[in-house]
Amino acid sequence: MTPTPAPTLPTIQNLGVSPSKDVDPVKVAAEWLEKFQTTISPSPDGDVDVDKILTLFQPDAFWRDILSLTWDFRTFFGTAQIKAFIWNRIVDPSLGDKTRLNNLKLETASVGKHWEDIEWIEALFTFSVGTWGGGDGVFRLVWAPEGVWKAYTVYTNLQSLTEHPEKVGALRNPLPNHGKWTEQRQKEIEFEGVEPYVLVVGAGQSGLDLGARLKFLDIPTLIVDKNPRVGDQWRNRYQALCLHDPVCMFLHSPISPSCM
Repeated sequence: MTPTPAPTLPTIQNLGVSPSKDVDPVKVAAEWLEKFQTTISPSPDGDVDVDKILTLFQPDAFWRDILSLTWDFRTFFGTAQIKAFIWNRIVDPSLGDKTRLNNLKLETASVGKHWEDIEWIEALFTFSVGTWGGGDGVFRLVWAPEGVWKAYTVYTNLQSLTEHPEKVGALRNPLPNHGKWTEQRQKEIEFEGVEPYVLVVGAGQSGLDLGARLKFLDIPTLIVDKNPRVGDQWRNRYQALCLHDPVCMFLHSPISPSCM
């Protein structure tokens, strides 16, 4: 078994090489993403060479997935863990197309130099998962000793469900419900004619936020809490149910907001 490498920062000193100053980040990111899409796609006989996929990653790379491929919050470190993750959640033939990464599209790319001795290309991209969802992600490429750009971090995040588009914009219900809100709300509380798909444990700020997000996706959700009333986890700690974010108002100056 290949030992898991110790985490290290991709500094110029640790990598032993420095990227060229004349680099086109969009071109480099697009080429890497195209290679990645090609290597994770099955060949005509249905095979995928996982080891070839790993040549696009640094040995001490990270892959963070939020719900899109693992249906969980997971972080994989090192090529050994990433290899198992790719096989189990992306290319295993028994999965069919359920979690197949498709339609990888580059959005933006730029050179990031956040520290004096760390320089990478940071790119944003979108993708679809099988036929049921879509997401967006980030990857960062470093100049490897082999003289090629390799991924140091990859982040994939689920953003949408194909069969449950978010009820915003043109998808909102345009019909008025004057005088019917109370009746409609009571039906929702009692789940009249429908069963909840999701159970959220905890009706604090995060639980309520998740419930609201799922409601916009038209997914019936039941939120439970040990406290007598929804929001007590929040209400019992603060004098008012409000956020801590400052509210900025532009008063007299167009460039100097007043934050309250």
